[in-house]
Formats: sequence, C-alpha cells, structure tokens
Amino acid sequence: MNYPTDAKGRYLRIPTPLKREEQPTHSLQPRINWIERHKRFIVWYQRKLGLSDYGLLWFVFFKGIIVAVIIDKVIFN
Repeated sequence: MNYPTDAKGRYLRIPTPLKREEQPTHSLQPRINWIERHKRFIVWYQRKLGLSDYGLLWFVFFKGIIVAVIIDKVIFN
C-alpha cells in the first residue's frame, strides 16, 4: 500500500473520518461519565502543574511510592 508523502519523503497523516458515537445503554452511562470525568481531571491536573506527559508519569510514579510507604507505616507498624 502506498502512503502519501511530502516533498522530503516524510509520511503524511491521513485524516480518518470520525465514528459516530453509539448511545450507551443506561446501565453503562454512569460508568462512562466517571471515566470521562477522570480523563478531564488528569488533563486539568497536568496543565495546572505545567508537566509534560513524561513528567506527569514520573510525578505519579513517585506519588505512588509515597502513598505505598505511608500505607505501609500505618498498617504494619
């Protein structure tokens, strides 16, 4: 398959048509709202702290370590 390229030989991004969203059933609606709300919160949090995607991953990694240490101290000591 031939993909379109620019003058320098780089591949061009091919726009794909958007899929129509199917209407979820009522039982899944609250779950989807929580997922979408969580995604929006992550984007807001990242912008507020001014972190890149990579920086956000490191921040969350160290935050997890700190939470694990606190839980360890509270439960096992």
